[in-house]
Amino acid sequence: MDIELYRQSTVEIPVQPGKRFREWMSPYAYRCLPLAAANMLGWDVCAPCRITAMWNGEADQEAVVVTQGADIAAGHFGLGTFTLKFADVWKTEPGVQLLIMPVPNMEWRGVMSLTAVVETDRLDYPWFVTMRMLRKGTITIEKDEPLCRVIPIRISDVTNCKIAYKPQPDESVANGAELKAAREAGKGQWTKIYQRQARHTSIRSPEVGSGETCPLAAHGILAVEDFLSASECARIVAMRETTDPDWQGDEYWKGRTRFGEWPDEILARLEEIPAMASKFFGSKKMCAEPYSLTDWDAGVEMPPHSDHGGRGEYPSRHYASVLYLNDDFEGGEIYFPQLGLEAIPQRGLLLVFAGGTLLHGVRKVISGRRMTAISWLCEL
Repeated sequence: MDIELYRQSTVEIPVQPGKRFREWMSPYAYRCLPLAAANMLGWDVCAPCRITAMWNGEADQEAVVVTQGADIAAGHFGLGTFTLKFADVWKTEPGVQLLIMPVPNMEWRGVMSLTAVVETDRLDYPWFVTMRMLRKGTITIEKDEPLCRVIPIRISDVTNCKIAYKPQPDESVANGAELKAAREAGKGQWTKIYQRQARHTSIRSPEVGSGETCPLAAHGILAVEDFLSASECARIVAMRETTDPDWQGDEYWKGRTRFGEWPDEILARLEEIPAMASKFFGSKKMCAEPYSLTDWDAGVEMPPHSDHGGRGEYPSRHYASVLYLNDDFEGGEIYFPQLGLEAIPQRGLLLVFAGGTLLHGVRKVISGRRMTAISWLCEL
């Protein structure tokens, strides 16, 4: 599906993919796939400038006064509404319309968009975003703050849809009994089975990408989704069976790390990481220690720490590089207590961060085996 935009004014309207993270949501809320999917589904139209409006609580149109951004916004329907008069023409395929709605699960600060369905398959003029103030007083929308969510839909699919109760097939009854038993077996079992069955790969998180506006990148963490493919990750995991563990080091790492011969094409990909990190962090040049294949079995965790070591014995470990090789386990999230952020493991995800100065830890692996390839980078 393609959506074409035709600019109608000199005002550039930011449009960005829906983001996974919400300031108010706890890290564990992201395990609820319906919430995460809603957070990311569609695109957000954002404010091109700072907008401030005041509403005296009256019903008439003049009751709303825009004090900042008045050249693009003005009172409209009354009852605390104002319309943003900048817009582009959006053209969709025949039969495809746009659902305009408030950004899902956003913490609204006194104002939100109205919901509309726009027939952009036949509309040849711009549509506009109308906001409603939820209470009298003053509200401010900052530049680049999401205004509304845009989701392509087919009205015909909805109008022709029928909902009817049907008897459950035998296999559904059996599956339902299994899920009920798993849910009653203990905390986390229902979520684990649900995630395995409902894991979605079509909705991706911009926060786990290389975009400069995502929370991870904004806090100095390089995050690249699908840095390695599923087959490449599987090849590395398979090395565990053909490589003896490294028995050197302290008891915590004993038997959990392996140094093997990396396949040439995968080694070539790993050798790209120092240059990527150097560009992201603004360093002249970096070099990497050899990557190790590391096991994190159920029950293993790691408290917040610095990669320089407890006694500063690793001063050259300026940056940590973590590559996730699987995600068929529960728990094991990496978290950054100084930032209040937590990254959910995804197969193929690469994270690079200032491991020497940014405290980070690994939450306890609840079940399964977490597999990572780990290295440290040194600034030259």
